[in-house]
Amino acid sequence: MPRKSAHRKALERINEDPTIIGLNKRDLLFSAVEPYLYSGRRGRRIQPDLVFILRTGGVIVIEYKSNGHLRLTEKGRTQLEEAVSFYEKKGISAEGRLITGDSHPSLKPYSLKTKKKHNKECSKRRRRRKSF
Repeated sequence: MPRKSAHRKALERINEDPTIIGLNKRDLLFSAVEPYLYSGRRGRRIQPDLVFILRTGGVIVIEYKSNGHLRLTEKGRTQLEEAVSFYEKKGISAEGRLITGDSHPSLKPYSLKTKKKHNKECSKRRRRRKSF
């Protein structure tokens, strides 16, 4: 079975506990992780990270970026605009939210300190294997 990426794990964590990003579970009717949305005559595929359908009939679209780098946030905003536009063209009120791992550290798989420790342990194991 293939391993899940850190991005996918963060999305599943938000999906399981939307209170992390300030949503109340009672307000939600349905949620989907990375759903395919098709728009236009040519069936252009749009794939937001998360979509929450609210009991009130609206939609909240989430784009998650692991950090707040400018290039990533700009790409995320563009993706949000496309997804929100998709729903609004269908007459559904939609709100887009850009979530970053920097603003929600609990979504990151491990801290930098833990990562350094992990890398050090892995390099020790590699050295042990190479020596005869």
